[in-house]
Amino acid sequence: MAQYQVPLIIRGRIIDDPDVEFGGRRGGASFTTPDAKNHADAIPLGTPSSLSDLYELTFDDILDYLGELHQQMAFGRNPYLQEAFELALSTSGLTEPLLRRTYQMMRDCFEPAFAREFADSSIGIPYLEGWVRKRMGNARWLPSGRSARAPSM
Repeated sequence: MAQYQVPLIIRGRIIDDPDVEFGGRRGGASFTTPDAKNHADAIPLGTPSSLSDLYELTFDDILDYLGELHQQMAFGRNPYLQEAFELALSTSGLTEPLLRRTYQMMRDCFEPAFAREFADSSIGIPYLEGWVRKRMGNARWLPSGRSARAPSM
């Protein structure tokens, strides 16, 4: 039985103390990982302003990143995806053809045109990019978005 070590990555810091072991399903691989309870205090930010650099990203910046990720997620060229597939094959309970197709199609979620259409139809890109003024049923305007300041009304 193969054994893997899976690190925690919290705010760019890699934590790889093998504190806890988990057995695999169906006699497959097992893995060790740091105990998340020991690192839970590192997850929340002390102040929301610590994320201010993320507010500078545009939706197009995110789509550019997803486009690069989409290129890297080609199953036939990505040894990490192939290794994950082999591991999942021995532990998931899914048939080989179904699991293979799942891994081959996984990259479609990162295709920029799909991501744009999905975000726009489910949330609305204007709501992701900034403030959107919306008149409520009581005739008041409700601003929505991530801008640091509300628009003048």
